[in-house]
Amino acid sequence: LNKQYGCKVYAIEPSEEAQKVIKEFGAIELLANYAEDMEEISRRDMKFDAIIFSHSLENTVDPLAVMRFADSCLNKSGFIYVQTPNLLVFDQMNPYHPFIFSNGSLDFLAHKIGLSYKRVSEPKDKMLTVILSREPL
Repeated sequence: LNKQYGCKVYAIEPSEEAQKVIKEFGAIELLANYAEDMEEISRRDMKFDAIIFSHSLENTVDPLAVMRFADSCLNKSGFIYVQTPNLLVFDQMNPYHPFIFSNGSLDFLAHKIGLSYKRVSEPKDKMLTVILSREPL
């Protein structure tokens, strides 16, 4: 995104090894270690055009709180992209995932936060991919 489109890119990354790569790459600013740190980021009044949870929301301990803080960090026309294992078709025996989402549960989460919801993956896809936005989708 930085190289191809000139976007300013930030990251939240728990892996120390990945953090080293991020720092060496230089085009990505590391903001925090965990998605739950979005609370602190929201206090900095930082605003983003897009927030991406790729293979990460299922690893949070309180996804509703994390998504509320993410929403508070969005620019007015910003959006949240979520890609997570699909409860209905994916092997759910992963002990590292405290939450596994279905289309209905992510739609419910979006509704609780007051965001529009659009599924962009197919129902039988292993990964559930959705867009959440303040604007109608």
